[in-house]
Amino acid sequence: MPSMIHELLVALFRGSPSLAPSLLVRMGVAVPSHSAVELRDATLPEPVPPERRADAVLVLREGSVVCAVIVEVQLHRDRDKAWVWPVYVALVRQRERCPVVLLVVAPTQAIADWAREPIVLGPLAQLQPVVLGPEDIPRLSGLEHEDSPAVTVLAAMAHAAEDATGKLAERGIVAARQLDDGHGVDYADWIISSLGPGLQAAIGEWMKTNYVYQSEFAREYYARGREEGREVGREEGREVGREEGRQMLDDARRELVHVRLRALGVTLDAARGQRLQSTAGSLLEELVLSVVRADHADAALLEFDRLLA
Repeated sequence: MPSMIHELLVALFRGSPSLAPSLLVRMGVAVPSHSAVELRDATLPEPVPPERRADAVLVLREGSVVCAVIVEVQLHRDRDKAWVWPVYVALVRQRERCPVVLLVVAPTQAIADWAREPIVLGPLAQLQPVVLGPEDIPRLSGLEHEDSPAVTVLAAMAHAAEDATGKLAERGIVAARQLDDGHGVDYADWIISSLGPGLQAAIGEWMKTNYVYQSEFAREYYARGREEGREVGREEGREVGREEGRQMLDDARRELVHVRLRALGVTLDAARGQRLQSTAGSLLEELVLSVVRADHADAALLEFDRLLA
């Protein structure tokens, strides 16, 4: 199962075609003057095998097509890309009859550094991908009022966990609601899942009065939190109430670990499931933080096994 973050980033770039060229301009790429951006069919003809397709293909128009942008979301190192990406560029260039930019979106700095390596085509030619890494995505202080909702959502997905004020998460959730690509709730879910428990609780309080949240998981998660609060309040001052409150919080944390792993295509085996069930308190909180920050299944399982050895 493809990673949720891959699917959401692809949806963001496909649902907001102007996002890619606006980011290229931010990064200093000489994008031709254009008045329109169109999403094109990302399925490329032979000789690329049918199961291979670019994540998104966009064309910039100024009357005629003046430039094409291939967007590839890359979550891990893949040696095969050095052979596939040049084919994508050549086929799109042939089809659209215009210059082509290959934009690689890398959620981690290590993958961004890897993707920036030039692809040598021969003694006198090479392909240089333009790479959008975490440091190229604006943080709260770098967002402008005229930035599109897609830019704000991307910034929140990348950096909300670093903003202790929670303002970037709030702006990202509001911006997600403004997108019309059908994934607004999923973007908001991802933003929340990237936060630590303290920020999650603060955002939950903010959402009660500022945002009508629609995701089934989020409704259950925050409804459970409200009920925990009521129960602990009724039992305040009694140890049994405090213990029940701690158990409920740990149950919610375990559920969040399961949800995040399922999003990455991982179902815990019986042994790992038992270790998770027997983990509580601060160690469980640390596990939540590590798993939600992992960008692919192998990294998540590595963190799981490291913490629950």
